[in-house]
Amino acid sequence: MKDHHVFLKPWGEIRAQDWHDWKWQFKNRLLGLVPLAGVFGDFPSQMRELQTVTARYPFSVTPYYFSLINAPDQQDPLRRQCVPDLQEIQFSLG
Repeated sequence: MKDHHVFLKPWGEIRAQDWHDWKWQFKNRLLGLVPLAGVFGDFPSQMRELQTVTARYPFSVTPYYFSLINAPDQQDPLRRQCVPDLQEIQFSLG
């Protein structure tokens, strides 16, 4: 039986068997913002703001869920759900 692979930035080539293993997914999840900077080109300008958010609410996302994000689209619903936003720590009276 041939061993199938998938290729996903920033993980590189991954055996399909590993890709479908929840333990591998959890072990290889993106933690923090640094890995995102390499994938989303618009991150460096926002990094300081986003670090303020992740200091309060830690960030992580599994490779599978990350692969579903349309990276170039800043309004992509999954991107907006996964990527921290400064509004998350801004409080108002209302």
